[in-house]
Amino acid sequence: MNARERFLANLHFQPVDRVFRWESLGMWPETLDRWYAEGLDGRFKQPLPGDTGAIAHDEYQRVLVHAFDFDRLDYLRDAVISVIPILRFILPSNGRSSARMGIPAPSEMRMASSNASWCITAPARCRSSSNTRLKNKADFQRLLPHLDAALPGRLAPDWAELCAFYNRREFPVGLTLCGAFGHPRNLLGVEGLCLAYYEQPGLVHEILEQWVEFYIRLSSRVWEGIHFDFILIWEDMAYKNGPLISPRLVKEFMLPYYRRVIEHVRGLGCDTIIVDSDGDVKRVGAIVHAARG
Repeated sequence: MNARERFLANLHFQPVDRVFRWESLGMWPETLDRWYAEGLDGRFKQPLPGDTGAIAHDEYQRVLVHAFDFDRLDYLRDAVISVIPILRFILPSNGRSSARMGIPAPSEMRMASSNASWCITAPARCRSSSNTRLKNKADFQRLLPHLDAALPGRLAPDWAELCAFYNRREFPVGLTLCGAFGHPRNLLGVEGLCLAYYEQPGLVHEILEQWVEFYIRLSSRVWEGIHFDFILIWEDMAYKNGPLISPRLVKEFMLPYYRRVIEHVRGLGCDTIIVDSDGDVKRVGAIVHAARG
């Protein structure tokens, strides 16, 4: 079996020649540094001849695939800007701060080498300044023109060549999404979102309506060129003792929107849905299973 066949068979509980070998997020940069110091071939720091697609940008995957015989799996995050948070720079203006908005380049969406965590540009300032966060509906309305799945910059300049390459693939390819908790959390901040559920529920619903529209349009646009094998929804919404929001909030602010996006993706022809989270999400899982009936 090739890697794509093995991946799909594994996830559909069908017979396989062996288990699909895959590490979802790679490893810490310090781990790679140590491995190189202990003798790992330094050629993996740069793309090898024939490394086309995501592996050309992903040092972690090059090491896993070439050095440890892992199965290859490509995310389209270098080819498709599929995350919506786009507050990019905080600029001083008459003693006040203002956000300049735009779509980040693919290089800005990669794993930050300093801390191996997703970030937009200027991550330290974005984490420390409340001025990077939306405060109300007026802020969100000003952001809307930039939240368009049809904007040309969302697909890589060599999109046609990538489509031709991926349509010959023998390994799985997935489209990444920022989740129905993760997206408003990125726009409002954790504390801001938790307060908004109670103080500005209309704003949260408006953000999520746009979230649905964005991913329906973007997934359709990508599907026209590449029939991806799965979607991966990033949803870091829990810590070690449980989810950050209550079951009631999950039912009201997440499930209805998840259903619409997932139904659309399945309608395209992709029936493999993966959700990535941190922490203890058992209570969220129980809610989802109960909702499925």
